[in-house]
Amino acid sequence: MSEQSSQIGQDDQSMTLQESVACLDSAIESGVIREVKRHGLHVNEFAVLQLFAKQDEWSATQLLDHLDIDPSRMSRLVAKMVDSRLLRRRRGRTDRRVVYLTLTDRGAELAEEISQQMEAHESTLLRGVGSRELAGFRSTTEKIKKNLQKLEESSGQ
Repeated sequence: MSEQSSQIGQDDQSMTLQESVACLDSAIESGVIREVKRHGLHVNEFAVLQLFAKQDEWSATQLLDHLDIDPSRMSRLVAKMVDSRLLRRRRGRTDRRVVYLTLTDRGAELAEEISQQMEAHESTLLRGVGSRELAGFRSTTEKIKKNLQKLEESSGQ
């Protein structure tokens, strides 16, 4: 093994969990930034479109639970996305104060395009990563997630 490849291995092993997560976050964020710029979106609009990949209809309150923004900013964001014909609003039948949101055809097309671009970005990031390595990464991530849950439960008591 060359001195350079030995050094690379040492650097990889000395990376802290925080540094590793920051590196991954930066790698994903680069794709997000590219898509946000390409479509003239705000990062929060991008996040809303990604949430619609998980379910077809959201209330504004449900979106707030998933995004780190205040209610007045969410209201402005929804209004802008409705004005841009990305979202459609519908009042609740039993409680008119509740606003339900769905994607318009235009919003659905944009969300699908962004989803495909992000999948391509992810594929590029995973180039050269074997299925066993990826399975190990996912297993490690799941263990860390469970440890965090236990930590939060114990500190909440």
